[in-house]
Amino acid sequence: MSDSSTMDDPMLYPVPLTSVRAKGGGAYNRFRDVEEEITQILRSGDPATLLLGGSLSTCKSQTLVYFARHSGTDRHLVGQLVHEIMSRAAAIVAKNSRGFSDTDVEIIAGGVRVHLVTLLFADPSTRMSENLEVDFHGAVRQQTIKEQRPFKDVPTANKFDTASTTADGSDPLDDIPEKAASTALDELIRKTSPPQVRQLLKAIKDPKHRKAFILRKLRDWPMTSADPSMPTVTKYFGLRPEQARTVQYWIDRAIKEMREAFGEPS
Repeated sequence: MSDSSTMDDPMLYPVPLTSVRAKGGGAYNRFRDVEEEITQILRSGDPATLLLGGSLSTCKSQTLVYFARHSGTDRHLVGQLVHEIMSRAAAIVAKNSRGFSDTDVEIIAGGVRVHLVTLLFADPSTRMSENLEVDFHGAVRQQTIKEQRPFKDVPTANKFDTASTTADGSDPLDDIPEKAASTALDELIRKTSPPQVRQLLKAIKDPKHRKAFILRKLRDWPMTSADPSMPTVTKYFGLRPEQARTVQYWIDRAIKEMREAFGEPS
């Protein structure tokens, strides 16, 4: 840069946003504090050194998005920026996914990460990619909700100290023949990745059987309970406690189909 450069040099100011809002027709504008933070870093003379020197953790998320989108070929800087962006996005996903299982949250977060990478490196820029510089938190939250849609047929998780309905701490239904199959399935799930588990759940043909399996085996819901306020698997399906064996048959069928999908003998 020559000595004739002044504070009017466009390189010392953030690249303007060009997209128009879908509603209202007004152009996107960064918040003033974000604009000022970006400008301050640009005017430091060496944005990469400043950011990598410790500013990543203190910068606003929209600022990080700006530099991830406009750092050109500095792969190390972009990599560090993306890492910090994804860490913040993960926290937003977790906060907005309470009630989902850990496996489901991992899958949801994975979908959000893919979406963010697509937007961060969109060329040319799109309305959605520029919106990350305006409302990062809102954009991540909105995508989280979209990624949750395939899981909406999965009941919200409920945690109980025990699934037992007996005084000695045991559940009579655990003594039925399905117990051995459950043990094999536990091993099967433990050695697969979350996406594979999701595929195995899809192998269960009957949605009712799938829900019964999720409630009983993944959510730890009790099959029945003497407490009328406690959610139970039988109550979820509108069945009486004495019909628990019907639900257990559904679970047996679900386990059989999952094992077959995984390639293990049923």
